[in-house]
Amino acid sequence: MTMRIPEVVLCGYERGGTTLLSEIFRQNGFRSGFEVGVLMCESPKDFENYYPYNKNMIALWDNLDEESFKAACKEQSFESFYTNIFDTSFPRVTVNEKFYDKTPIYMSELGRVLSRTEFVNKAIVITRDPRSVFVSWSKRQVEKNNIEEYIKKNIDVLVRRYLKYFIGCITHRNNPNVKFVSFEDLCLDVHQHLDIIGTFIEGKKWKNFGSEPKYSNVTNKNINIAKLNEYQQFISIETEKLILEKTKLAALFFSTEKVREEYLVSWLSIEEDVRQVLKEYSIVERSLTVEGVYFEPETYLLRHRDVLRKKINPIMHFNRSGKKEGRKPY
Repeated sequence: MTMRIPEVVLCGYERGGTTLLSEIFRQNGFRSGFEVGVLMCESPKDFENYYPYNKNMIALWDNLDEESFKAACKEQSFESFYTNIFDTSFPRVTVNEKFYDKTPIYMSELGRVLSRTEFVNKAIVITRDPRSVFVSWSKRQVEKNNIEEYIKKNIDVLVRRYLKYFIGCITHRNNPNVKFVSFEDLCLDVHQHLDIIGTFIEGKKWKNFGSEPKYSNVTNKNINIAKLNEYQQFISIETEKLILEKTKLAALFFSTEKVREEYLVSWLSIEEDVRQVLKEYSIVERSLTVEGVYFEPETYLLRHRDVLRKKINPIMHFNRSGKKEGRKPY
């Protein structure tokens, strides 16, 4: 049996541009359903109860019903799971067609996701300015005229969610198998980014973009540049500054060079502190296994700032107390 498995994962903030990225892949010969999510689990068996991704697959994938979904989850390997799902959802594709897994939440645990298989070793992370992301998230919760009030009331929750995703992927900013793409830059010059993405994935420039989109939330054959600053219609300059100040650790993802430079000192300072700790303990690995657990030293220091402030060896800390305390190792 020919294994139908994804060559790449696409991830980013929910409502942050992953569907646009998915559309680019679809128009250049790749196939997938709306979202997967299985690589957040230790095995396909765990995925059967991984809500809401289990329900979303059944509801949103073509030809996939509950019975066929459960059959896929009984597979022992991720290879067999994907092959089962793709065979069911795309029964007429040719042997030469290619597949991807688009799941935004992978951004929050990128290294662990990539470590779960040997066949998915590339990822594209689409980043987006927090002002746009917060407004987009809020649209799902309240009426448009209540967005600013909602953001102010829930600012800490929104910030934690945004930074959780940032910290979960930023260790891989220099990983040659991971490509970070700014949503804003992609929209401003889609053809340049077709070249970049195509070369990264297949070693050749991609040309196709502009046919009818598959999903309704990719609203037009052409990208609407006006949407890049759409947040200005819903929040005041005061709230913009509040969002930027609260998320300044992730200034690398801010949409303009001027705003990035204004807030970047926070990230550069912490990055240097992390670098010094890793250097002091001669830790050079991006990831390693600690007592059978996948572990990212830099991510551990970013997630657990008390360990960073005390300049403790992150591997030693996880071994001695972090694991018992339930601290996330990646």
